[in-house]
Amino acid sequence: MVINERYKKQELVLGKEGQKKLAKATVAVVGLGALGSNCAELLARAGIGKVMLIDRDIISLDNLQRQHLYDEEDVGKAKAVVCKEKLLKINSNIVIQDELADITWKNINQLLKNIDCIIDCTDNLFTRMLLNDFCVKSNIVLAHGAVVGNKGSLYVVSGKEKACLACIYFDKISHETCDTAGVLNTASCVVSNLQANECIKFLWNKHYVEQNFLRIDVLTNSFEKLRVKKNRNCLVCVKNEFQYLSGKIEQKAVHYCGSFQYQLEKKNFFKKEYKNIVDKLKKLGKVVDLGYCAHFDDLTLFLDGRVLIKAKDEKEARKIFDKYIGC
Repeated sequence: MVINERYKKQELVLGKEGQKKLAKATVAVVGLGALGSNCAELLARAGIGKVMLIDRDIISLDNLQRQHLYDEEDVGKAKAVVCKEKLLKINSNIVIQDELADITWKNINQLLKNIDCIIDCTDNLFTRMLLNDFCVKSNIVLAHGAVVGNKGSLYVVSGKEKACLACIYFDKISHETCDTAGVLNTASCVVSNLQANECIKFLWNKHYVEQNFLRIDVLTNSFEKLRVKKNRNCLVCVKNEFQYLSGKIEQKAVHYCGSFQYQLEKKNFFKKEYKNIVDKLKKLGKVVDLGYCAHFDDLTLFLDGRVLIKAKDEKEARKIFDKYIGC
């Protein structure tokens, strides 16, 4: 196969030099759900030289309604692992790195080294603020997207003169979630397409990056561009107080959007403990061990010590955690 043939239609738009810029770039996609899996696929097809995939979750049946890179045979497997396998079948000429991890202030600097652009496809405000801290401090472009119900939004954090996410989400309140409002797959497709597009535009020509906050409604087919002013009292982009990045604001139990699932962590966990815990669980019932994670009843244990538990609330999740995993 002649590699140049793959991109000949795209080169008519970007030019050969533009395509070379994409081939030299490294992009991180954080979150591989509806937004991230589609973004990653578009970037792989476009010929981004290296795509880093970061996600902490496994694929569930209700993901398939909107996360079209996955299929029924993938249920129960890690999104990062499956995403890499499928993208390599689409484009084996690029580098794809997968990280089955929960990105935190402790590991973010290690995970996101030497990145040209980060695409925020996460489903919670805490991780978005952490990425915002990192990108503002490191002067890295962040293509942020979010979808709830039939509505979506897009904003690109770029440059010291523009507002950052902390300027926009200053009240830290999320009034709607996918738990309460659901998600239309068409909305997530529109937003993720725009995120990938902003990334490609930036890598090709920095001047083309969207300057406004985009608000989209797929039921009314409306696109609004809102001018966002920089908050002159912003703790992040003005005062350079990176509370999420420094660990001053830290998340404890994590509730996964769109499901009754909670993530807890075993303290002082060592990888060798993984096998011991799995062996203990096997004595209690059926365990499906994939090597990087093991499923037991409503509990999933990961190789890094994280435990994902299906429960009606955090209190019940902690009871299950204490019963089977311990402190």
